[in-house]
Amino acid sequence: MTIFNFQKTYAILPLLVLTLGACSTTTIEAPKPQAVTVVTADPIVMTVPATGPGDVATVAAGYGQFNTLLAAANAAGLYDRLTMSGPITVFAPTDQAFANLPAGTLEKLLKVENRAALRRIVSYHIVSGRVPSSGLMGITMTSPTLEGHSVAIDGRNGVRVNNATVVQADIPASNGVIHAIDTVLMPADLPYIR
Repeated sequence: MTIFNFQKTYAILPLLVLTLGACSTTTIEAPKPQAVTVVTADPIVMTVPATGPGDVATVAAGYGQFNTLLAAANAAGLYDRLTMSGPITVFAPTDQAFANLPAGTLEKLLKVENRAALRRIVSYHIVSGRVPSSGLMGITMTSPTLEGHSVAIDGRNGVRVNNATVVQADIPASNGVIHAIDTVLMPADLPYIR
């Protein structure tokens, strides 16, 4: 006849639970990312892509508000600048900013004979390094661009870059950050556009 010893059983029970707990696995699936709509100053509404951030070109394409900039970068042969390892900061004019250029300007810029001017304009919107808006608030500074000339940044009342206002800041990308601006920046001494 077997005698059951309750004291020994209760002493072993916690060890058994710990052992079984260590052997079991639980899989928790993270929720799938949802698209987030970011509403900025009228009339711009941007939708954050549901997938994680890619490079600047991929993120800009996902927003749907930078199509003209991407087309200009491609026509200028600078699309690779938006995909390079970086980090870079792009002061990205929205499609509306390009639409606000004087009539016919964009069409002229996209002509082959104006490629040098277009290259300068596109590269004038790109600075080296990841520059978040928090690093610009409350200060004024100049920052050299990939074009060679510097832009003036004023963060004392919002953020302005030359004569443009940042309408959406800190759009993250794997190789930098995008700040949407409401005006196309023009470098000094830009050659005549035919």
